[in-house]
Amino acid sequence: MRKSSERHPLAVLRRIIGLSQQEFGKLVGLSESTIAKIESLTLDLSTENALHIQNETGCSAAWLSSGKPNTKPIAAIYAPDEEELQEEIDLDEPKEYTLASFQYVRTLRKRGLSVEPVDDPNDYMIAESIQELLRSCYRATRLGQKNLAQMELYKLVRTFTKEFGISDPWDEGFPEYLGQVLDSVVHITNVDNRPDY
Repeated sequence: MRKSSERHPLAVLRRIIGLSQQEFGKLVGLSESTIAKIESLTLDLSTENALHIQNETGCSAAWLSSGKPNTKPIAAIYAPDEEELQEEIDLDEPKEYTLASFQYVRTLRKRGLSVEPVDDPNDYMIAESIQELLRSCYRATRLGQKNLAQMELYKLVRTFTKEFGISDPWDEGFPEYLGQVLDSVVHITNVDNRPDY
């Protein structure tokens, strides 16, 4: 359960892994005062810092950036327990971030295995969002709500095109951009298919 003093997801994350602001700052390369300002809502958590924290802890950058400490913390990199290793894991459902998730990522880091996003952090955030969207659509289909998911997706796309317009598919830079985002999706998938530790 969230403590009333936890106003930002970062504070929830720190409690889960049991680190002080100073210890956490040292882990992720930020000052103690920066951590304190983010947690007290006087400084926004940048996308770059959210992704760096995800890399060091395994906690979802999207959840950290949500500003919703009352919601379940989400693992970007999931460490299944012994029982789950014997069963089929439902990858459609976001997995809750736990101390085991943190310990798993730290083990990967000690082995020299990278869990960093590829190229531009913004591409990675977009790729993670696309993957979550596809998983949600798949889940809706399994629940017999495919039509509802299609309508919601259509509304989302209309909002995006109204806000940002749409690129000419023959624009020279578009295939390269698409490739970068898809590379990031592949990276996320490869991280999800991690070895036992």
